[in-house]
Amino acid sequence: MYCNNCGKKIEKNTKFCQFCGTKQKHEKMDNESFSEEKDEKISEAFTNEEKKNSQQISEEKTISKWNNFNIWASLFGLIYYFYKGLWKKGLLLTSILLLVISFISFFVATNSFWLLAIILHIILFGYMANIDIKRKEEK
Repeated sequence: MYCNNCGKKIEKNTKFCQFCGTKQKHEKMDNESFSEEKDEKISEAFTNEEKKNSQQISEEKTISKWNNFNIWASLFGLIYYFYKGLWKKGLLLTSILLLVISFISFFVATNSFWLLAIILHIILFGYMANIDIKRKEEK
């Protein structure tokens, strides 16, 4: 049992708190007040659990951002898409890549042009591969 005033632990059925001297009220709990107190404790436990879960989900999302990059698709590009059975999507990405590269070629010097084309290829195929594979598995 705890003191109504100071909250320190006291013996059961004592009339006065030995620490602060406050008269103690001994109330018998009826079923309604007990169930309300129990419901409050359960709701607090659930909100704490929800907070922990949301923190874990946000951590998993930050980790999964780095896991979405597919190194094999970034290296092999169109061949990887053919291997996975996504040849239409692979051809679409290749044509988009060629259009973007041809547009950029008007603005960039030829020495850095090939480096830029390789970087775009790695980024485009590396990040799109896992997304496209997940979409295929969902269907």
